[in-house]
Amino acid sequence: MIQKNIFKLHPRVQVLANLLMIEARYEGLDPIKITNTVITQKEQKEEYPYNSHNWGVAFDIIRDIPYKEYNNRDNWFDKVGRIGKKLGLSWGGDYPYQGGKTHFEYKGFGTWEELMKIYKVPEAFFATWRVEQPLT
Repeated sequence: MIQKNIFKLHPRVQVLANLLMIEARYEGLDPIKITNTVITQKEQKEEYPYNSHNWGVAFDIIRDIPYKEYNNRDNWFDKVGRIGKKLGLSWGGDYPYQGGKTHFEYKGFGTWEELMKIYKVPEAFFATWRVEQPLT
């Protein structure tokens, strides 16, 4: 599986994704691999015109262990989910749809629907990005 480029994410989300990987390793969990970051409308099915991935504020993960990528028998995704929430990320495991345990997003700028009301298209939001000061 190809590691997706986290540099496509908003700078604050890049920091949070890196912190998630570091904290998980610190707690003795298997390494994390980022699998999805920014997804363009062309890459996405037509029935989902926008989502948080389009806006550069979401990413998906798997275990970086061959043949165990989605294994959650030991509650690995739940443990990583707790770390992500502690860092201020929203975790897909708390969402009502199945398979959400691999998903994280940062809602500090609002939901993707709110971003759409303000910026209309993701590219307008991307144009506002700047390198931020490190999180404290």
